[in-house]
Amino acid sequence: MIHKLGLGTVQFGCSYGIANKTGQVSKDEAFKILEFARREGIKTLDTSAAYGTSEAVIGEFINQEKFDFDIVSKFTSQGQDVEEIFKESLRRLRSKNLYGYLFHRFDDFRNNADLWKSLERLKNEGLLRKAGFSLYLPEELELLLKKKIIPDILQVPYSVFDRRFEPYFPTLKEMNVELHARSIFLQGLVYLDPDQLSEKLFKARKPLEDLRKISQGHQIPLSALCLNYAVSNPYLDKVIVGVDSLEHLKEHVKNLEFLNKILSLKERLNCLTIQDEDILLPYKWS
Repeated sequence: MIHKLGLGTVQFGCSYGIANKTGQVSKDEAFKILEFARREGIKTLDTSAAYGTSEAVIGEFINQEKFDFDIVSKFTSQGQDVEEIFKESLRRLRSKNLYGYLFHRFDDFRNNADLWKSLERLKNEGLLRKAGFSLYLPEELELLLKKKIIPDILQVPYSVFDRRFEPYFPTLKEMNVELHARSIFLQGLVYLDPDQLSEKLFKARKPLEDLRKISQGHQIPLSALCLNYAVSNPYLDKVIVGVDSLEHLKEHVKNLEFLNKILSLKERLNCLTIQDEDILLPYKWS
């Protein structure tokens, strides 16, 4: 199942995640992570122009190692020309083209639907293989479907706690949409001590406690439960995992060994679903 893993690189360019205690990954460590990913057969890299120096670090590695990953980057328009933003990303990534390019903020599309035509032009010019969206809310997807816009790639949050997009998966696969899952650890929330949650996150206490009981009862790490829960979904093409060290990525790869055990626990894990978007949407935590 290693082919389903995609490497999230936000921490190559900035400090990220509610449970992050190590900060931004050094360039040397990022290079070790990328080399290990290459050797293990992880081909997809997820990045963004908004991830600090992430694109530049990836570009420097690719330039030195002459190895091609399938790179998916994202943009925010902020009133700028999208095709120029795209070409700036190409320069930082030292690439002639990109596998995927996504709207990072749906409001950019909501405010100017013609931006989608810019991505289609990039595809027609051979600079981009797949265009799409990184979404947060199912109503964003509903609007795309209403406008009859079918992305090549959709990146959505999905985890043992967050299954809001799951009802759409069969239809999207019929449309040949490539589905990428992110936030499978809910930006680190799954690792927090249930007894030390902030008032804003208190509603997550019971699901977190139940997840820990399953983890301890079956001697399966929390990270393995969450990773394999997503990997086992047959509709997902890629599961994006962010890492803060080489050892962290090695841990994710080793955790794939628990896949068969997690399959037998799916019904119990399905019961942990959270509906409250105040918990599921990290931008509401602060």
